[in-house]
Amino acid sequence: MTTQQAASQGFPSIRPATLPRLAAFAGPCVTLALPGRHPGAPEPSRRVQAKGLLDAALAGHADATWATKARKSAEDFLANTEGGAPGLVVVANEQGVECYQAPVAEPHGAAGSYPQVLSLLESAAAAQELWILALSTKHIKLFEYADGVAAGVSLPSTVPANLDAAGHFHTGGVPTQGRTAGGPVGVTFGYSGERESARDSIEHFCAMIDHGLHPILAGRPLLLMGVKEEIAAYRRVSHYDSLLHAEVDGNV
Repeated sequence: MTTQQAASQGFPSIRPATLPRLAAFAGPCVTLALPGRHPGAPEPSRRVQAKGLLDAALAGHADATWATKARKSAEDFLANTEGGAPGLVVVANEQGVECYQAPVAEPHGAAGSYPQVLSLLESAAAAQELWILALSTKHIKLFEYADGVAAGVSLPSTVPANLDAAGHFHTGGVPTQGRTAGGPVGVTFGYSGERESARDSIEHFCAMIDHGLHPILAGRPLLLMGVKEEIAAYRRVSHYDSLLHAEVDGNV
């Protein structure tokens, strides 16, 4: 697959069934594992992160023609994947690039005779059963995904159905501190006579959802769907450890 072809297509998920295709990828090559990009999060750009990984992975191959060409393929490809994006595994050789979505927790780069992706397959397989939370200030929906089918699930009574309903809920037990990729941020909960800002209201709403869903999510991966601003707000206040880096952007 050429850089231009790969950049113009959606990225398939990396799964155990992907192994034969990757095994056939001609080496030598360089493999980059890049965590998801979240709008508004204080993270380095994907290109800056990839440059550091490429520098380290190809340090012993600086004079090799294949390394120069593979590096250019990877950098050209990643120039088109900035902004909000899922975790990616990018494999590049002299001819071009293969790219897959994957639940990447930590950035990693390696050069070798074949793609270095075996460590990702177990977590990718585990993510085939997950929860999907469709976020909207007008309504929220929860789906359970298993065996290729997403089924709607009734929300617990502790979860407000929309932003307006959140104002009528008691906030006892809801954490008063959220987190971001750069560390915790203070979030004020509870309504007073003064009107909260729009940002605080949405964060309050999202924190109540996050807190109310914990008992039924039971540690399984959670995928967020919705507009970028609301997804970003949910990530800022969420305390759920299995929140996926990947997300689906759009109105729900």
